Amino acid sequence: MIEHVRWEKTTYNVLPYKFEAGTPDFIGSYTFKSALDYITAAGRKEIERNEQALTTYAEEQLQSISGVKVYASGLTKAGAVSFNCYAGEKLIHPFDIGTLLDKQGVAVRTGHHCAEPLIDFLGVPGTVRVSFAMYNTQEEVDRFIKALDGFELRPMFMLALCTGMRRGELLVLTWDCVDFRNKTITVRQSA
Repeated sequence: MIEHVRWEKTTYNVLPYKFEAGTPDFIGSYTFKSALDYITAAGRKEIERNEQALTTYAEEQLQSISGVKVYASGLTKAGAVSFNCYAGEKLIHPFDIGTLLDKQGVAVRTGHHCAEPLIDFLGVPGTVRVSFAMYNTQEEVDRFIKALDGFELRPMFMLALCTGMRRGELLVLTWDCVDFRNKTITVRQSA
């Protein structure tokens, strides 16, 4: 910890006291106990069953959408499904899919998920990952699937082709030019 604190200068205590942790996190300890009580009351096996059921259901629903590739399908996992979307043979960047879902109120993760060797092996820049926990419901999975299936993936790819984008370039759209209901993207000339 510190020895003295002044406006002009701070001096630290001598070893080993300068590494003293300070006030214990008693609030964190109390809330951790509350979290454990909550999980115990819900039942760990029930939590696991719910997460597995949601994961399986989400995989089945994703596989019914044209252009979606699910990774590690059918394997037992801890409440997470990774996938990518394609327009024909062309990958739509996971960040674009994540942004489109975000604008519809659906939270997902995108990127390499700290698994770069696996992502390199798969030959993709990343994946989209949807995760489930004890508090998620099948209705939320349905909302996610409806959001993903609710917009046409081809216009995003076609816009990339029309603007002469090359692989790895990022397309930035303003959301006033995307109409999800009519599945259109309007390209405006910048001033």
